[in-house]
Amino acid sequence: MTTETKILLGMPVFHQRPNISEGFHCPWDHYDMFKQITDKSSADGNLASRMAEEYTAIANGILNMGYTFSMLTRPSFNKEVLGTLVKNGIKTVEMPQKMYFRYTFIRDLWTHIPNTGTVIMAPYENKAPFAGLVTFASGGTLLCEGGKNFITEKYFFTLKLTDKKSFSNEFFLAKEFLPTAISQKAIILPNPILHSEIGEDSGWSPEFHIDRAFSVITDKKGEVHIFIDPKIHIGIDVDASATLVSTEDSIWAIKEYLASNGITNVHVPKELPVPYGLGAMQFHDGKVLLSGGQPEVAAMYREILGNDQVFETEIPITHYSAIFRSGIRCLINEY
Repeated sequence: MTTETKILLGMPVFHQRPNISEGFHCPWDHYDMFKQITDKSSADGNLASRMAEEYTAIANGILNMGYTFSMLTRPSFNKEVLGTLVKNGIKTVEMPQKMYFRYTFIRDLWTHIPNTGTVIMAPYENKAPFAGLVTFASGGTLLCEGGKNFITEKYFFTLKLTDKKSFSNEFFLAKEFLPTAISQKAIILPNPILHSEIGEDSGWSPEFHIDRAFSVITDKKGEVHIFIDPKIHIGIDVDASATLVSTEDSIWAIKEYLASNGITNVHVPKELPVPYGLGAMQFHDGKVLLSGGQPEVAAMYREILGNDQVFETEIPITHYSAIFRSGIRCLINEY
């Protein structure tokens, strides 16, 4: 007996803006690209329409791959966009109005760890005692492909916002949150470093969603391949006094560490013109959906998987990425 894999696309929230008090964050050496997108969006007031275009492009990309899927929604959403997508054959699953924001970025709702019988679920509500809590249900912290589990090195989450300029933060070793049988076999990826602006203060902080700097896929032979952001920086110690490591040394150190764990298929594009462009979605049958606008990255994926296995969105996915810090993978999940 075989079980059909089902696909869900997160809620299309076009009107919702990020919380300004949480500040501006982007990968350390991608500042100019991210800032240009966010500033232009604020100046022209076209965020909602751009988000709608990008969401439609992602939905159409999944359709072009030959999949049927369902879209989470609720009555207050953009009727024109929803109507167009429904006409294209997409089913809708209506969620209660009070549901948590996580249902937009459905990758953070649950994580399935293959071959273990383990599914990690997120807390239902964003309030005490769960407010600010990050678990491995956040799929960006745990990448599972080809029998390998890649996890973030440390959790970094906000305990409280003390004022508009500073946060009170705490760090936890991520392995402490996983069942021992899984954590013992996990391959730890270092926290990429972000440029962060909160109020008038700026500096750097660790990123615990490793899928913003890494992408893990499996080829037709079952071998694991990992892509690395070509401008990645890591820190020797991820705290306020840590030393920022150069991109060249960061990539060298990551490659050496991966090789020591038997991972030798490591790929680094020369450039990444789309924010979080490595945030691709590999579906259950091996097909991959990428953001358009990055021909080098698409060519690298096609060389590994074959031309018929790699699909691109009709437009680059930039606003979801730069403003909401989410790649395509964040909006899709399977069960």
